[in-house]
Parts: sequence; C-alpha cells; structure tokens
Amino acid sequence: MSKKLALFSILIASLLVGCSVVPQFKQAREDYLETRVVEILSEMPTAEAQPTEKVIAETEVAATEEPVAEPTEEVTAEPTTETTEEATAEVTATEEATEEVSAESKGMTESYDPKVYLGDSDWEDKMTTVGSWPLGTDLSSATYENETLMITALSDKFSWRIASTGALGDAYIEATIKVGECSGADSYGIIFRVPENTGYNRGYLYGIDCKGKYSLRSWDGMTGASGVMTYLQEPTESSLIKTGSNQTNRLGIMAVGDRLVMYANGEKLGEVKDNMYSTGFFGIYLKRDKTADLTIYVDDVGYWKNPTIK
Repeated sequence: MSKKLALFSILIASLLVGCSVVPQFKQAREDYLETRVVEILSEMPTAEAQPTEKVIAETEVAATEEPVAEPTEEVTAEPTTETTEEATAEVTATEEATEEVSAESKGMTESYDPKVYLGDSDWEDKMTTVGSWPLGTDLSSATYENETLMITALSDKFSWRIASTGALGDAYIEATIKVGECSGADSYGIIFRVPENTGYNRGYLYGIDCKGKYSLRSWDGMTGASGVMTYLQEPTESSLIKTGSNQTNRLGIMAVGDRLVMYANGEKLGEVKDNMYSTGFFGIYLKRDKTADLTIYVDDVGYWKNPTIK
C-alpha cells in the first residue's frame, strides 16, 4: 500500500513537471529556429552580392567617366584657345605686312627716282613698232632689231635721231640704252630742247661715256663754220654709271625752267642752270672715240610733262 502510494505520487509529480517543461521546450525551440533563420539569412550569398555589384558598377562608371572627362577638357578647351590666339596673331601679322606692302605700292614710301614718283608717262616707246624714229644712213645708220632701235656710228662726229613727237617745254625724258663694244670716250645719250626750224642743229646734249663719266653740253650748230659745242657740265666720273662694253644704263634728264638735272639708273648725278633753250624736240645721240663701229641699242624711251624736281 505504501509502495503504490509512493509510485502514484511520483507519477503525479512527473505529470506536473511535464506540463511546465513543454512550454519551455516550445519557447526554446522557437528561439532556436529564429536564431537559425537569421544566421541562414546572413550566410546567404544573395545578401552580400548586391552591394558588391553596386560598388563594382560605381567603380567602373567612375573609372570610365574620369579619363573621358579630364582629357576632353584639356585637349578641347585649353589648346583650342591657345591655337586660336596664335592663329589670330599670325593673321594680324599678315594683315600688317599687307598694309605695309600696300602703303609702298601706293607711293607712300618716298622715292627720288623720277620714273617711280612721276607715275605714268605722257609718252612711251618700247620699240615694238616702227614709226617714231627716222631710219636710214647719214653720219650714222639706224634700224630696228629685236625690238630695239639700233644706231651705229659711221663717223667720228656727233650723230642723232630725233623722235617724231611734238616739241616739249618742261619735261623729264628718259631712255634705256645698251652699248655694244666700246672704249675710252665713246659716248651716247639724250639730245633735248632742240628748237624748231633749226634743222635739229641746236639744243642740249646729256650723256655718258664708256669710262663711266657724265657730261652736259650746249650745242649751237648754226654759229661759225662748224658750230659751237660748250660744256655746261664737264665730264665727271660717277659710280652710278655702269662702265665698259655691253652695259645697259637708264639715262634721264629733267628740264624745268633753267634747271637741267641729270640722272643715271634712277639716281641724281648733278644739276646745272642754263636758259639758252627753253623748248624743243628730243632724240638719241652717239659719238665714237675709239670704236669704229660704236653701236647702241635703245629699247625704252619716254617723257613726262611738267615734272616736279625732288
């Protein structure tokens, strides 16, 4: 009886204990499951992959944008500005150079060469056509050859050819003349202010010789048995004259009032004053000294009326 009672008491106690343990077991089980779920979720790769992709994407975009953005600013913005400034400077320099050339071409750069500062001539003959000069033979022979007027001395006397133009008053007369073989005082030049109705037997003679000397003479062929030749400018040497055989010189004489100004190759040689002749015709003369067949070739002659002396 006592044993049965004790066993029953133990059974009752076990049941009571079981009733209190079951809820604790359920709670422990739920806590365990919740903890495990959290651990499983935290260990899952999906949770970590998403931030990794975002970081990689941002890094790749940043790496792609930086090299493109920075060089574009450096190459496109700054060098273009510098290049534009340099190009502008070059254009400005070119414009200034053009203005300088234009200024010179307009005559703003002063020149003392009459052919330059007097502008277009009133008359010019480049010997491309026949008609302005008497040809034939007397004290010299004259003919056209290769677009030049060729004159050859046949005597040791002065000989000339007068242009078939009107008489001139104040004028600048210029002739480009090449001499062939020459020596000593073989000479050639311009005869001018030859008065009308005198048989071309008066006037002034300006010229140079083979030795490089220039002179100016007054000629009166109607006085005395053989005329009178007077030096107004004695033969004077000048480095402006090309000397010797086969040389070309550009001779010019400017007659304004009583002022007679001599030029060679665009440069002033000297000036004299004389009032014996004030108007007249002009032409080309030559006189041999050492060379029997002294020959000159005239390829450009012109005159300017009423010139200004500089």
